[in-house]
Amino acid sequence: MDASKEELINFLENEVFSTAENHPDVDGIIKKKVRCTRMRINNFSSADKIEEYF
Repeated sequence: MDASKEELINFLENEVFSTAENHPDVDGIIKKKVRCTRMRINNFSSADKIEEYF
């Protein structure tokens, strides 16, 4: 894997999480799942663990 943990988290934050949370048609359940996923990946020890998760 070429990307670091921080690079993956930044990519996911900018391209996936923020986009999903800020979309006008997204309901509260999806927003809650995005927050849970964000917390989970921040606790992973390496970029490899993030890649395995997805």
